[in-house]
Amino acid sequence: MYKRINIYEFCDLMKDDKFSNFSHDALLAIFDHIEQKEEEIGEEMEFSRADIRTLYSEYTTENEAIENANYDPTGWNDGKFIELPGGGFVVVES
Repeated sequence: MYKRINIYEFCDLMKDDKFSNFSHDALLAIFDHIEQKEEEIGEEMEFSRADIRTLYSEYTTENEAIENANYDPTGWNDGKFIELPGGGFVVVES
């Protein structure tokens, strides 16, 4: 049995997780990314805080993201790097 959660519930659930340290902008970007993936594969994904903490990372600068994620900056448009509107980046590890 699945319960569909909206963006507000998603952010609240992640903010209540003591191991999650994502900014609000990062959570919005992650939620949007998950919804896009669901559309692409044609099925809903199960919500798991642990999976989100493992699959996504937030960095404050482009260089920090490149160094820590070991990605080539030429791949920034492939959906692996999400630039946040208030500055910083989310890196999708999968």
